[in-house]
Amino acid sequence: MLSKAPTPELQDIDGRSLSYQLRHAPSHRRAAWAKGLVTGKTRIDRFTRTHAAAICGVSLPIVSQAVKSDHSRLEPEAILAWWQSASFPERVALIHSFGPGPTWDALAAVID
Repeated sequence: MLSKAPTPELQDIDGRSLSYQLRHAPSHRRAAWAKGLVTGKTRIDRFTRTHAAAICGVSLPIVSQAVKSDHSRLEPEAILAWWQSASFPERVALIHSFGPGPTWDALAAVID
């Protein structure tokens, strides 16, 4: 006899899927989702911009502007780790995407 598959202890969901499921769920199911979020059994992998705006108390256009202008700096250790793990073709593709001129200029500025 077939039985229902056991539910995993932790459930990950992204914000878009959660929004869709909540929109079409009855109130008791939405309450169950809320319980999972509060107890930590359900984790949201990636919030939507709307969720982030509501949680942080800012408007959606401000969140969108912040996302579009994200110029986060990579740490040197992360760059070095990627470079060491990258294959030769991946390294070549990176240099070609930057352009050889800007790459040499950046290297020359560091070496001098």
